[in-house]
Amino acid sequence: MNEISKKLSQFLLEKNVASGWSCVKDTIDQGYNSAFIYDFILRDAMYRIGEMWEENKISVAHEHLATGTCELILTKYHLEKLNDRYIKENSPSLVPCFFV
Repeated sequence: MNEISKKLSQFLLEKNVASGWSCVKDTIDQGYNSAFIYDFILRDAMYRIGEMWEENKISVAHEHLATGTCELILTKYHLEKLNDRYIKENSPSLVPCFFV
């Protein structure tokens, strides 16, 4: 498990959406794609939380709150992707303008 997903799992348990999103956003800014973010950041963070629940380190309520927080971060990620796509598809292409 990488350090980002460890940090994210702690933010999820703290119900800290802003800091959790910051972890994901930093990963995006580093150029990682959606598959990496899902598989090595979000999934690993949730696996860690599941393991903590199995080991009785957290309650089922904590696990459910972390899952809800993760869902909020996933929603924000999808909205950002949709917004980026909308801007890309609807912005006028930059055409050189020559003044005479």
